[in-house]
Amino acid sequence: MLLSLGISESSISLFEKTQDAVMLMDIAGTIKYANLSFYSLLGYDSSEIVGKNYTEIQCDPPINFEVLLRTLTLKQSTIELFNCTKKDGTQTPLTASFSFIHDTIAFHKGVLIVIKNKLLETSAEKNFLAQQNNLLMSMNHRKDEVCILYDMINWRSLFCSDTIESFLGWTSEEYNNGGWAFALSTSHPEDVPLIQERYQKEVARRKIATSDLDSAPVIFEYRKRHKNGAYKWVRSESWVLNRDENGILSHMLIFLRDISMEKIKEQLEHNPNLLELIQNGVEHIKISRPIPATNSALPSNIQLSTREKEILDLIKKGLSSKKISSKLSLTVNTVNTYRKNLMNKLHAKNSAELVQIAMKQNIS
Repeated sequence: MLLSLGISESSISLFEKTQDAVMLMDIAGTIKYANLSFYSLLGYDSSEIVGKNYTEIQCDPPINFEVLLRTLTLKQSTIELFNCTKKDGTQTPLTASFSFIHDTIAFHKGVLIVIKNKLLETSAEKNFLAQQNNLLMSMNHRKDEVCILYDMINWRSLFCSDTIESFLGWTSEEYNNGGWAFALSTSHPEDVPLIQERYQKEVARRKIATSDLDSAPVIFEYRKRHKNGAYKWVRSESWVLNRDENGILSHMLIFLRDISMEKIKEQLEHNPNLLELIQNGVEHIKISRPIPATNSALPSNIQLSTREKEILDLIKKGLSSKKISSKLSLTVNTVNTYRKNLMNKLHAKNSAELVQIAMKQNIS
């Protein structure tokens, strides 16, 4: 049911961990999913929610779905305050964060709603945040990285530094209110399994103090979606901040750093036009026009790198860019860049001609 929204089982397993209420709707306003925290908060069960129209959730003021979609189209995210009627008829005040669910090319697939459970904001939590105030203030002044504070018992975001806006376009309020579910929804769909598998595994290893891993951060790289729809590569470092009286992991600090330029530099060796593109702009790029193979012989000194030979071999076997990227642990964009470079070197108009020329000239 959730495949139409581009939501994986990995994402759902993480949604179920958070104590924030999470609901997913398609672009027509039909409720496709709600997590256990949502049912606990409002008192409904899945048969009363999933497959129903959003109007089944009674709010004051009521949700105008057409207005909501127009707002999200302009702003990408919005935070609203409601009085929501629970199943037993009582009302509860809620802070709801709305954002689009996107596919890999930023096409709108549905709407993500994250409701902050204010009942979790205990005096103990407020005292903890007050104790960390100086630390968080200093983190908020760092310009080269984003700092996020997570409650690892309830899997909730408690703090996000203002740097997030210059980094990814989202405000700290949007990111903080959206919580873990919003952070996950702005990660590249192909990278979500990495987050689900490796991050949870590393957190589990640090669950108790005897793990002796408090001084070893969890480090990995993945892609995050900017508010403008583009993806950026980030390096994430997660550190244990503190534990409860029983030694159980309770809070972690996560630092995000933009490594997009590092990823671009990795490609310069294989794509000499890329640096010129960055420096001069696409209109100044000088691209040699392919010379039809039927009109002239190919140069005898064609040199292919080891990676180019590897990719050419897989193209000859009929593999798509997506399958090649999976097999070689490269991004699809990187594979397409190699494919275009090979076509340019062999003067091929398309992939089929590339294979024909390579086989005819015994290039491998």
